[in-house]
Amino acid sequence: MASSGKGAGGWLRFQKVLATANREKIAYHFVEFKNELPVPVTLGILEFFFSMLFSIIRALKKIKKNNINLILSPTEDPQATILSYVASKITARKFAVFMNTIPYYGSVGVQNVSLKREAISYKELYTSLRGIKRSNFRAILEAFVWYLSFKVLESPSANILCLSSVVAEAISKIGLKKQIASTCIGNGINYTEIVSLTSDFPREFDAIYATGNFSPQKGIFEVAKIWRAVVDRLPDAKLAIAGVVYYENPDVFEEFDKLIQNLNIKKNIFLLCDPLRGLPQFKLWNEMNRAKVFLYPTMKDVWPLIIGEALACGLPVVTYGLPGILNAYGDCKSVCIVNVRDVKNSAMILVELISNEKLLKELSDVAREYAKQHSWHFVSEIERNTYLTILSKDKQYSNLLQS
Repeated sequence: MASSGKGAGGWLRFQKVLATANREKIAYHFVEFKNELPVPVTLGILEFFFSMLFSIIRALKKIKKNNINLILSPTEDPQATILSYVASKITARKFAVFMNTIPYYGSVGVQNVSLKREAISYKELYTSLRGIKRSNFRAILEAFVWYLSFKVLESPSANILCLSSVVAEAISKIGLKKQIASTCIGNGINYTEIVSLTSDFPREFDAIYATGNFSPQKGIFEVAKIWRAVVDRLPDAKLAIAGVVYYENPDVFEEFDKLIQNLNIKKNIFLLCDPLRGLPQFKLWNEMNRAKVFLYPTMKDVWPLIIGEALACGLPVVTYGLPGILNAYGDCKSVCIVNVRDVKNSAMILVELISNEKLLKELSDVAREYAKQHSWHFVSEIERNTYLTILSKDKQYSNLLQS
């Protein structure tokens, strides 16, 4: 298996799947691409290719030593896909890519639901990179690497798995000419782990907003607007903010601080972590246990793990109706979905939940019951069987599904 840098939701998901594989004694071997930058240009394109070369050498040694049958790129990042593809070609092994989001364009959200069909062309990638203030030289190199990774994904040997049907639909719209091996693997919820690592606290906060990335796309400014509307109805309403942060632009929190001051709600908002460092996962879960409701007005997501974790903590959720969230959690009565940027209705639902103890208790019980039923064991079984199906297409591996 090969991967790129740590941090994003796809990486966290991969860690959960590996942890499940460990418990169930499923053999795997892991090779990490050492350049952890989101794009492969700092000292120059040579850095990327040297990093790739050394990673391939390490991968080949592990493949030969451990008799690996399938090489997996657990994310859609170019470092991971290109490394896995090259290793598979050299060793004549099966090759698969797990796509958590749309390559390059990221999670499905309000900003990219109408991507052009030619979005994966070199010209379109270069134009996009120039549009986000890349130098001409850097845009040329980055566009080349992304274009190369798209060609890898379109290669006949690539077996593509998607986190959800929403991702599968999106990548077909941007022009990726490839049949998908599996369109909805999904995510699990760490219910047992959350229950074992957390304590019951008084519900001192009316709501909590938590994320792995404090950014406009994850709804940080929407939170302020919504809470202003809540405070209009409930002047003493308290909102907690926390997260397990993996990168951050400090300007975002400066803007957020100015916004809550201008909205006159700073006294109603409590920051429970250093916004540049965040909290360890189990501490975040404990902080979530101190709130009554989980507020998550994200503008861009596919299958947010944080919503599942909030449900495991017994929190009803108020969130925006993105395609990915509707697909992942639309069947849960404790997930209250409103239209994107609908501040008024978001606030109305929050006020009703905060003020109605009977309703809050009812939805809290439903949330926990829902979380219990969506284990990582179930998800890992689906994923494992999908890999075995890919391998079974070769005669030498045809008996794997029966074992």
